[in-house]
Amino acid sequence: MTKRADRLQLGAMLVTFPGGSWRYPAAENHRFLDLSYYIEVAQALERGGFDFIFFADKLAVPDRPPDNTENSLRKGTWGSAAPDPAMIVAALAASTQRIGLAYTISTSYQHPYNVARSLGTLDHLSGGRAAWNVVTSHEDAEAQNFGLDEQLERSDRYDRAEEFLETVFGLWDTWEDGAVVHDVQRNVVIDPEKVHALNHQGEHFQVRGPLNLPRPPQGYPVIAQAGSSEKGREFAARWAEVIFTPQPNIESAQAFYRDVKSRMAKYNRKEDELKILPGVFVIVGETETIALEKESLLQEGVDLKQAMAQLSALVETDLRNYPADEPAAPILAKNLSVKGMQGHVQALHSAAVKDKLTLAQLARRIATGLSFAKFVGTAERIADQIEEWFEAYACDGFIIRTAYSPGMSEFARLVMPELRRRNLVRSNYEGKTLRDHLYLARPARHAWRQR
Repeated sequence: MTKRADRLQLGAMLVTFPGGSWRYPAAENHRFLDLSYYIEVAQALERGGFDFIFFADKLAVPDRPPDNTENSLRKGTWGSAAPDPAMIVAALAASTQRIGLAYTISTSYQHPYNVARSLGTLDHLSGGRAAWNVVTSHEDAEAQNFGLDEQLERSDRYDRAEEFLETVFGLWDTWEDGAVVHDVQRNVVIDPEKVHALNHQGEHFQVRGPLNLPRPPQGYPVIAQAGSSEKGREFAARWAEVIFTPQPNIESAQAFYRDVKSRMAKYNRKEDELKILPGVFVIVGETETIALEKESLLQEGVDLKQAMAQLSALVETDLRNYPADEPAAPILAKNLSVKGMQGHVQALHSAAVKDKLTLAQLARRIATGLSFAKFVGTAERIADQIEEWFEAYACDGFIIRTAYSPGMSEFARLVMPELRRRNLVRSNYEGKTLRDHLYLARPARHAWRQR
């Protein structure tokens, strides 16, 4: 394993839907359409020194069996009501100064020209803080909102995504650095010799170009990706600079870390050009007792029937007829191959095996913390676990998720000073762009072609 940065990277995954743990007394999920909520949290995370804030997205009201649209709406399931994250990050660009702004765009239902232009604009207006979480989408309900009867097969989705990325990078490269000159003497605003056509002709896209926007400040906005399937890992090894991954324990995280990093050489990439950030569900308290009380209160608020439906939808098998106290691992072992979120299903199986979870325990776990690892305790205890994973080469950092809205501010207030005391995170932002925060070099034009 090659040497890496001495300090770890931290992103924050924000809740943008009205359901989930909304019954927890301190939750503010009702503010999911309140811009001031996002500004407050983003500014608190920036004061804490987070590298970036991250917004997931979904393009349909969930109705995967055994759930249905009515039940998803009643429970406020993720995606049942969700603001466009592009609008949120645009507002945050004006209300923050340093923190990176990452959001999700699907390659299945967008066009490369629009994505290159909107992401490039965000990168310019934020001073080089934009990041794109590349997803291929996986639900039939999403496909049906865009003229299809069902979702494409995983291999087809990733084939389209490959060409999508090639086209977007090509569009960003149609402008050389320094093309905008505003030369009064020559009466020239933009030097036409530094702007070039793309003329992309592919299986999925035909794009002439050039893009009508200068090259982004970061060269390319940071590329993030969250696929953990075989196809997803290979895609990340070629394209991603940050990968979000569900790894429920340190052993599975170490194996994933070694596997993905080992794939990069074939794409002429160094291992430190990709930051692997497992998701971790955090419950922090001023004392151990307070943290455990929070965890208990969160669990009490879980609707087990709804949690079982959520688990069933994820593994694409109706689990509601199984006894709730039956061991989950043997049942999940029969359903590891799914059309949708393959990495999450494998992570859940790993957690069920290691922690000997019943179906009910696993369902409650996913209802509050998805398939992420879970750290509960004081700031010192959580910092111990973060440090253990980092030192064991299980990660390059983490995507932090909390069950209720103010939890992110609590993490920034309680845990970040402890991580700083241990020299695991920097004392202050050392640069202006997200690439600076992540210790990633600004790429030259056409650098992606070497992959």
